[in-house]
Amino acid sequence: MTPTIDLIPARVHVARRRRDRRKIYVAVVLMTVFVLGATGLRAVRRAHQVRRLVVQADKLRAETDVLKRESAALTAELEQTRRILQEAERLRQGHRWSRLLSFLAERVPDSVLLTLVATDPSEPGRGGAPRRGADPNESGPGAGESGPRAIAIRGYAMEHQDQAAFLGSLKEQQVFDSVSLLHSKREPFLNGDGIAFTLTCHW
Repeated sequence: MTPTIDLIPARVHVARRRRDRRKIYVAVVLMTVFVLGATGLRAVRRAHQVRRLVVQADKLRAETDVLKRESAALTAELEQTRRILQEAERLRQGHRWSRLLSFLAERVPDSVLLTLVATDPSEPGRGGAPRRGADPNESGPGAGESGPRAIAIRGYAMEHQDQAAFLGSLKEQQVFDSVSLLHSKREPFLNGDGIAFTLTCHW
């Protein structure tokens, strides 16, 4: 076996090993910096995403608050509208009763005194149109709608002919489909007596 003789001085080998170690060290440092840089970049990107999400969440919260305020305002307006409609319906119904009472007052003779005008409890609302040929402005409350379809009228007349005159006057106007005399009897009234009567008017 032929012996190998290293003619390179030892200091050259030491310097080479130092250079190799430096290269390895630099490579390790560069690799570490690269890894840390990549990790930091991902962290920065994630932080940016988090900030965008936070901004979007704040925007959504603000929009939600606006929607809640608008919803509350709409609810208040709806409630106000409902109250207005209820008041209008009350006034409309009251106006119909006013027309009906005015209609009756115009046809009551001086010798007849009415003591009661009320819806007939035996006549549930069943809807329908006013009598053909009748003036709709003079029809009873609820005419053409679901509601009371009859009224009861009670009162006193001086004589039977006074009661008959009032009954005939109601029939002549053709506001009601029918006007029926349910009760008629002489009874004590005021300082004397009179004809107590009960009518039902259907429309």
